Amino acid sequence: MDPEAAAKADSWLEGAVLPPGTVRSENVPSTTPPFANSYYRWPCSPMELRTGYWTLEGANVVDTGNWLRENPTAGLIASNSSPYSGGPEIDSLSLGNVPEWDSLEGIAYTVSRTSDGVAIRAEIGVFMTDTVCTPPPGGGMWGGPGQG
Repeated sequence: MDPEAAAKADSWLEGAVLPPGTVRSENVPSTTPPFANSYYRWPCSPMELRTGYWTLEGANVVDTGNWLRENPTAGLIASNSSPYSGGPEIDSLSLGNVPEWDSLEGIAYTVSRTSDGVAIRAEIGVFMTDTVCTPPPGGGMWGGPGQG
């Protein structure tokens, strides 16, 4: 147990900056495609993890993603620099909020379409005192939260 990592993960979850009108969901919202079909695989371990879900009626995926990109959670920066484009045909996107540009900890947001708007999932990963990040097989770099 790492109390500092747990406190940071809790603060990122409770302090997540979300569009006006967003409502916290205690259950996994039904989305197209389902949240179960995608997730961010944290390349480092062990990590302190949290997950939160919200819904936003009347919204679309692209506008919600751009709002999240332009309004990162306090103390974090958006890891996606370009605005999203497209219309109602876009059914899902991912983006990140990180403490530093190349960080492997932070918030991986997924925005997915629902029958009456969008659902937002925040997957939160925080380094612990003994976290180790192994290089990817064959070299290169891991993508950070929300980058794949």
